[in-house]
Amino acid sequence: MAGVNISTVSRALKDHPDIGLPLRQKIKELAEEMNYRPNQMAVHLRKQKSNVIALIIPETTMFFFPSVIKGISDIVQKYDYRLLMLQSGEKLQREAENLRICFENGVDGVILTLTNETHELSHLEELREAGIPIVLMDKILKDSGYDEVVIDDANATKVCTEYLIRTGCQRILGLFGNPNLMITTARLEGFLSTIEQNQNKNVASQHHFVENTFHAWKTVEHCFENFKPDGIFAMSDEIIAGVIPALKKMKILIPEQCSVLGISDGYLPRILDPEMTYLHHDGYTLGKMTATHLIQKIHLKSNEIEPERLIIPTELIVKYSTR
Repeated sequence: MAGVNISTVSRALKDHPDIGLPLRQKIKELAEEMNYRPNQMAVHLRKQKSNVIALIIPETTMFFFPSVIKGISDIVQKYDYRLLMLQSGEKLQREAENLRICFENGVDGVILTLTNETHELSHLEELREAGIPIVLMDKILKDSGYDEVVIDDANATKVCTEYLIRTGCQRILGLFGNPNLMITTARLEGFLSTIEQNQNKNVASQHHFVENTFHAWKTVEHCFENFKPDGIFAMSDEIIAGVIPALKKMKILIPEQCSVLGISDGYLPRILDPEMTYLHHDGYTLGKMTATHLIQKIHLKSNEIEPERLIIPTELIVKYSTR
């Protein structure tokens, strides 16, 4: 319709300076009239590049992940990629299916937060062999062999536990998530080592693994029947969300009778009553760092480089749930 060849149309739509302005305008007007849009599958086949980054997470909850997704999305858009988001529902089989979808659709890279059922990573090999970079985020396995972006989990818990002890807590309850994940074992290690280092202060402790918010609630109730903690450490927002209501229901005064402190990206602690002391684990920063690192890996086009572990910074925010 424009009376020119295909390559001229292509360059005109991309504002190539070799095409005169009047012809560029004519071609763009025709494209608008015809409601023309480039066929992305055809572009992908021609360039062997999809400009799609996949994000696979266990589930989208109101805690933590919304800010992570925003951080990833901002970087993805900045570098002209598109984001494909898939949920595994904390099921290993769905995680493997989602990775297969990524492989079949030729994504340029994958950001992956592992499920609670994931104990080994053989289902990632197909993508690695195809040269598709993968970055593990937040939840990882020991010696994974993949790039990772995490917080220093052991030190984060150490900071929290030391603060509870320093502010007078002597019977400290630690609540942790899935014991099979490295994030849990590292945070538990920080908790136990700090308790051991403070034995001369007559500090006693208990720790329990909980599956979800409701389980955390019931565990707190059970612990007040015998252990009667005067300080509680919660390793995640999901656990924090069970601790505070449990204490309120039992009419335990916070922090006079029991201090509460946890690791969080900050949204939940700010809306609780009392506003909660927490170690700030910034989901937005985590998302930005992870996406930036993955895009760098994509541009390097090599899986031969040694895997890296990036540590995001944390900060203790003191509010009103601790003495």
